Amino acid sequence: MFQSRSRFRHLTQPVKKHSPPKNTTRPKHAVARLYTDGRFHEELAQEFEGKPILRFHLAPPILGNQDRQGRPVKRTFGPWMLHCFRMLATLRRLRGTPLDRASA
Repeated sequence: MFQSRSRFRHLTQPVKKHSPPKNTTRPKHAVARLYTDGRFHEELAQEFEGKPILRFHLAPPILGNQDRQGRPVKRTFGPWMLHCFRMLATLRRLRGTPLDRASA
């Protein structure tokens, strides 16, 4: 997943550290919390100078696109997704309630 040449290894390690293991999924609110709790941005600031441009590769179920094998198709989203992640992280309180679509 994160195969890199040795000269770029210092760039991929922070991403690798915050990514789930290959072929696993996390609840959407858990991923959102990881990006918005502050630790991710602290580590980015320690690792890089300036303000890095973030890109997120996601397959939101609301878009529902699938490839020929029926797997979700990932799309690239820009840094504006952090706003969506914050909103999604606050919706965690709805888990297990009648408003939770997953428990229906």
